[in-house]
Amino acid sequence: NKKIKLQNENGKSSLIELSKDDIESGTYLVKLKVVSFYGIVSKEVSFTFKKVSNIFAPASISGLKLRKHFRSNYLQLSGTFKRGQCFYKNSKVRVYWKQTCGPKLNAEPKTIQNGNILQFPIGIFPKLQTNYCFEYHSVPEANPSLVSKDSVTIQLYYKNLILSLSGGKERIQSVSNNVTLDGSNSYDPENTNEPIQYIWKCYNEYSGPCISKYTNTILQFEKSSRLQIEGRELGTGMFTFELKISKDTRLVYGSQKCIFLMML
Repeated sequence: NKKIKLQNENGKSSLIELSKDDIESGTYLVKLKVVSFYGIVSKEVSFTFKKVSNIFAPASISGLKLRKHFRSNYLQLSGTFKRGQCFYKNSKVRVYWKQTCGPKLNAEPKTIQNGNILQFPIGIFPKLQTNYCFEYHSVPEANPSLVSKDSVTIQLYYKNLILSLSGGKERIQSVSNNVTLDGSNSYDPENTNEPIQYIWKCYNEYSGPCISKYTNTILQFEKSSRLQIEGRELGTGMFTFELKISKDTRLVYGSQKCIFLMML
């Protein structure tokens, strides 16, 4: 029910090639006549031609195309491909992953299941909160030009530092005793190698920065996770000790209120 013009080099060729642009979906009847010294032989054959767009192995990455990922967590990307209608069941397809954006990783990710799954161990991403892009490719070995790919973007984040001050939010002390300020239970969920930095400050609730009774100057503290303060150096009153912990680009504040009383 369809007509197409065949070019066969004036009847001298036994092979006819049809371009997909020259033929439309439908059923065709082809007549072949062979003329030789022994006579003429005719043959008819019909075929159905159907145009499909899914003729190769389209690649697909499972899940969201834009993902938020914490550096301290394990990450796995899974890619799949589906054989098109014109592919034989046993046709070979080569798959591979490629990083297309972001800094170079600390190590090569691991591939499993014939390359379809890409695994990122903890710590493989550099210490940069930025985007990383990856592509999954499927390539039919019989026709390498029919490449299909899918992409995913990973937004890398750090979990924030956890600040912990022993003794609660408020403490009441005798001015004749020492007070220990302890932030040593603070920690980094990302567990990177750099140490946490500690900065302490003291404020009188009524007059501003804490003044030493011994030197009549603003109190300065060591950059330590634990401090010991003499009550007599501050005197009676209500004081707030502020702790700032920091690491790389992360910063967290916490505070503890101390009331020093003259106890009998």
